[in-house]
Amino acid sequence: YIAGQIASSNMDGFFITKLAEWLDVDSEHNLPTWYSTNLLAMASLLCFVVARCGVVIGKTKPRQWFALSAVMLMLSLDEAALVHEKFNTIMRPLELSGDFHFAWVVPGSILVLIVGRSFGF
Repeated sequence: YIAGQIASSNMDGFFITKLAEWLDVDSEHNLPTWYSTNLLAMASLLCFVVARCGVVIGKTKPRQWFALSAVMLMLSLDEAALVHEKFNTIMRPLELSGDFHFAWVVPGSILVLIVGRSFGF
């Protein structure tokens, strides 16, 4: 990230600028977002496999693993489709500031509490 920013500010050229944008971790629709989306999708798949194995051998709590798989899949879809960004426009009239500057934190925190409670925390 830092090298890309330095290169784009010190060198002129379309290629360097586009490369810096493509590798920028502070923006969306680029390589880091693709990597994060796929990592969450793989985590979802692995949780699903653990849940299925739990059903077959009867040793784990498959319902919780299926739920965790669904949560990971939803996070992957959110990362790809920028659903959390849409909460910023919906909740902007509330004029939140400080820790709640990003408006998706409010519904996200509620969702975390619900999921955490369902897992017994």
